[in-house]
Amino acid sequence: MIAISPQLYKLLLEMTKATDVEIAFNKIFRGYIDLKLKHLKEVSKSFEEKWQMSFEEFKEKMKENYSYEVEKDF
Repeated sequence: MIAISPQLYKLLLEMTKATDVEIAFNKIFRGYIDLKLKHLKEVSKSFEEKWQMSFEEFKEKMKENYSYEVEKDF
């Protein structure tokens, strides 16, 4: 187990309303993962709209039409 300062320990419990620091860390990391997944879905959707195809279709088309813009988005 990692060591954390008493101030951080108290802050984690207050922020998450958890009774245990391990539960507090789980809540915080789960929240971070949820936000990251939401962002990645938005990015994926914007690329699908830009290229008007799914990622799987884009991956196949990339083999035929290889350019800097295609590589950058891939």
